[in-house]
Amino acid sequence: MTFVLRYTTGEDVQLYDVIKTGNGNIGVIEKLLAPGSIDAEAFFVFDAGGVLIQENWDGKPGYLVMEADDIPEWEDTSFIRRGTARDLLPRS
Repeated sequence: MTFVLRYTTGEDVQLYDVIKTGNGNIGVIEKLLAPGSIDAEAFFVFDAGGVLIQENWDGKPGYLVMEADDIPEWEDTSFIRRGTARDLLPRS
């Protein structure tokens, strides 16, 4: 089974997408967390899956996990553009 998430505007969520989060920060999808996977379990979204987002907090990376079925959080998230690994900030 393929794990597919979509933004409220219909685009598929992809690795390294650049987004605006509900916090108002620019973020990058750092990891897709498929339901039932070890990664999903590590980030406490085992049943539904979700995404790990690296947010830009004034040039420093911050992290946010969004669960796939968290409708209010997804409604407040805006797709900006497709990105690459170069859009991630260096980890401290």
